Amino acid sequence: MPAFTKAQLDAIDMKRAEFATQFDEEFQQKKERFRQFADIMNIGENTGSRYEIPRAGSTESRYYEDGWEDIIDDKLKFDKRSIFHNQFYNSIWINRDEVADMKNLDYTFALAKKAQLKAAARKMDEIFLGVIKDAETGLYRLVSESDANVMRGGLLNTNWKGENGTTATNLNLAYAQNSNLIPVDYATDGLGISQNLAGTLIDKIELVRAIFEANDVFDASEVGTICLAISPFVAQQLRLYESKVNHDYGFSKLGEGLCVYNEYTRVQFIVTNMLPLMDTVDKNGAAVTGCRMCAAFLKNRIGFGLWKDTTFELLDVNNKVAVRHRQVCTAKAGCARKDEDTTLILPLLEPSIYQGSSAA
Repeated sequence: MPAFTKAQLDAIDMKRAEFATQFDEEFQQKKERFRQFADIMNIGENTGSRYEIPRAGSTESRYYEDGWEDIIDDKLKFDKRSIFHNQFYNSIWINRDEVADMKNLDYTFALAKKAQLKAAARKMDEIFLGVIKDAETGLYRLVSESDANVMRGGLLNTNWKGENGTTATNLNLAYAQNSNLIPVDYATDGLGISQNLAGTLIDKIELVRAIFEANDVFDASEVGTICLAISPFVAQQLRLYESKVNHDYGFSKLGEGLCVYNEYTRVQFIVTNMLPLMDTVDKNGAAVTGCRMCAAFLKNRIGFGLWKDTTFELLDVNNKVAVRHRQVCTAKAGCARKDEDTTLILPLLEPSIYQGSSAA
């Protein structure tokens, strides 16, 4: 098997710095996808494992009649939210036979770099949601105790607050007043349209909006502040519902981008195959298993960021017959809720035939 020529080796050396620079720039651009549904945190110069978000409680202004009233002070309660970094990597071999066959070094390395970027983007999505792919089933799920130090934070996962980020905080998924759960069988009274999965979801979206509008944190002037993560099957049901009633609600556009704003519901839709299944209860307390864990949240109450020192390297490989070089990417990213009040879980009962699919 012929070895690389000197010209090929020189060309590879020249591409090391070029592709490393290109990858870092394109990798950093990937975080801009999240700007539609998260607050992009300025973590880029942080080299530690944790990034703190200061959180302050609200205050109230008071009326007064004249200038001789005593001043009454408000107490501003501070808290710290911590975004912990999650480390991830990817590695691709560059087979010298493939390089020779393609006759185009730029194309070969660019193709591998593109694959690296797609893999990194998927990992960022996992970190944003706070889910991991199960090694046995290939399906996404929440983190368990056996996954210690694999995933920290995220929209759905355990978050951390307090001094040094040592206090764990989770969403309250019990069916109770002021919890984070919208019941799986929620339906509006009177003229509600809850006759199928799509109608049920629309009822829930209206409830979510009403809850957020009653929340002092919500600013209705910020169009697209409310975001909703749904599965591909739920998006399909919304599109079919639109076809059935023969009216354009804008659901046909769901899935055309990572995040799509819907004028009808005034919600940003995120269609993702990474939402895990969950067990819950209905309004009567009866157990309901295998529900899709759809989630609604305010985008300005979710923080996401990338850490410093993303690396993209072309490394020599000397212990493989047909491999001379390897592309390795390492990076760090983190995500956290700023509070639990502005994240709501909307379990939806999908047909079991769909629940075994993990296709992107």
